[in-house]
Amino acid sequence: MKRFDSRGPWRARLGLAALVLAPAGAQAQIQPLPELGLWETRAQMLVNGRDLLADMRRQQAEMLKQMPPAQRAQMEAMLQQQGGGGLAEVDRDCVTAEDRNAWRDPAARLREMERDAPQCRFELVKAAGSTLTFKGRCSDPEGYTGDLSGTFTMDSARAWRSSIVGKGRMQGVPTAVDYRVESTGRWVAAQCPAAVPGRP
Repeated sequence: MKRFDSRGPWRARLGLAALVLAPAGAQAQIQPLPELGLWETRAQMLVNGRDLLADMRRQQAEMLKQMPPAQRAQMEAMLQQQGGGGLAEVDRDCVTAEDRNAWRDPAARLREMERDAPQCRFELVKAAGSTLTFKGRCSDPEGYTGDLSGTFTMDSARAWRSSIVGKGRMQGVPTAVDYRVESTGRWVAAQCPAAVPGRP
């Protein structure tokens, strides 16, 4: 399953869905739990209001156009195996029974995010009903460095949305940046194709 990365937070998607956190001393969880099966997610990463993912997709398409046909076919096949190289407009992930059971351990979800994004640290602000609120900080010299705050909401067992905002620095941008990642996920099917990440 793809998870949070400050250089590629669009990979987070269902990683954020894995953030089933509880108030101290309780084994509560955000409800409802996501339905098992194939999910599709979409995300925008905005830096100072500019959609960097869309820019990167355009640059990638332009680069592919300039390659000889054989090399282009090889690169396209490689990118498809990598889910668009992290730039796909629609990302696909499989939620298994094992995934959903693991979400019942609140502390493990934050630690899992930190393992997948070792340059970031996260902590729970509040978890209630279908929404959790969290905050964190990333120190990534190759990506985003700064504070983050976010919300994640399960609209239903088949749909979720999240918003992450921050103010800090980003590699290649000379001034402070307003950083925002808006993501949505939707359940597609009960069965997962063999090539989809997370499939058992």
